Amino acid sequence: MPSRDVDLLLDILGNETRRKILKLIAEEPRYVLQLAKELEVSQQAVLKHLDLLQQHGFISMFLAESEFAAPQRKYYELARSLYLRVGIAKKMIRFSIDKVPHKKRTSKIGAVKDLKAKVRAFEKQSKPEKVLRISEEILKEIDAKFEEFEKIKASLMFLKQRTLKKAKRMIRNVANNPVERKILYSILDGKTLFELNMDEKDLRVALEALKQKGLIDSSRIPILARNE
Repeated sequence: MPSRDVDLLLDILGNETRRKILKLIAEEPRYVLQLAKELEVSQQAVLKHLDLLQQHGFISMFLAESEFAAPQRKYYELARSLYLRVGIAKKMIRFSIDKVPHKKRTSKIGAVKDLKAKVRAFEKQSKPEKVLRISEEILKEIDAKFEEFEKIKASLMFLKQRTLKKAKRMIRNVANNPVERKILYSILDGKTLFELNMDEKDLRVALEALKQKGLIDSSRIPILARNE
């Protein structure tokens, strides 16, 4: 996802009250008065946060009958399923967001396929005691897989860190010009030259210098030609 989406999500989650609101409505839909009581803040403050979350598509509102003889209430529920990944290590930092896939597009990885079959069978259960028991078993298995994958990711982060350390040390040794270094760093990060937001003339000069040093392929230079 674009970096602006990551920045927006980090800004949203940076507020403790908004994090608490998201946690509560993740459990079940809630109305404003409920949230205000549980969070011990004013309804006006809750509405301010709800408006922001709804404006950016994180939650949605629907009307439902009240438990009492009263007009319909406005309930709020989560509208998006996202997975935020944060990686901070020496020589690297990474923030990214993944959309949780639609049920018809889940991964074809063996471990996930097996769990998908179990969930399909589970969804056909109607007896409360079986639903509770089987859901607990499935959730434990899913959490175990999460832990396994997180360990793999941590190991990959370590290997990436070592690779970047070596590459960036080399860049500092062979590129004295800061623009040249930024270009090479952007290549390591998988960014385009447009994302550097630098003067085109400076980029062209630096690209030509890197080409002469044999550090980049000439095919990278035409990237800037599209704006001519």
